[in-house]
Amino acid sequence: MINTKYEEIFSYDDQKVTSHSRKVYQLGREAFLRDSKQNDDNYNGPPTRQLLQEARFFYDGDLLIKVTDNRPQNGSVATTHLNYENGIMTSASYFKQDKRYNHREFYYNESGLKTRTEIFNVYGESEYTITYDYEYY
Repeated sequence: MINTKYEEIFSYDDQKVTSHSRKVYQLGREAFLRDSKQNDDNYNGPPTRQLLQEARFFYDGDLLIKVTDNRPQNGSVATTHLNYENGIMTSASYFKQDKRYNHREFYYNESGLKTRTEIFNVYGESEYTITYDYEYY
């Protein structure tokens, strides 16, 4: 039986989260692989702990302006940029490997969020746009 345990680690500065990491431990897998590879001279043993995800959070005052998300097991790095006007979020862009994948724009009226427009750039070009109208919800 392979037992899997996850560990979530958060770091804070001035009551704001600044980093998050997620690790996995596969305790039963370690014993299984050690026993099955014991006759292999080149085998150094399985990793007991593997980093699955590491995120960093960046602020301008109290406003979250950027999040980086690193997933080392598949080489994926994603970044989200958040833009504000008078303390209200007006847009957010999501990048994978420095290519914009998604862009969201937020429009407000006196009572709050009116519409949200999403532009998807799956292959580098604007492929399709979805507009959500919150006045009807």
